[in-house]
Amino acid sequence: MERIVIEVDKEVAKAWRKSSADRKRAISNEINVRVARELLQNSKAEYLRFLDELQSNMRSRGLTEDVLNDILNEK
Repeated sequence: MERIVIEVDKEVAKAWRKSSADRKRAISNEINVRVARELLQNSKAEYLRFLDELQSNMRSRGLTEDVLNDILNEK
């Protein structure tokens, strides 16, 4: 994975700094998918390759389906 810089509201930045590492990772993954969907919308094959790579990366980091469901069901 590579880092990019995005601008957010002051309140969002403050909340981010206070968030746990797990929460930041979950949000980063969600942002990654949303940005990819937007930027790669014209290339389905490229997007599918990206999803395969993302899936592989997440699996290697221990993101199981159970963990993902827990993250998605957080309130």
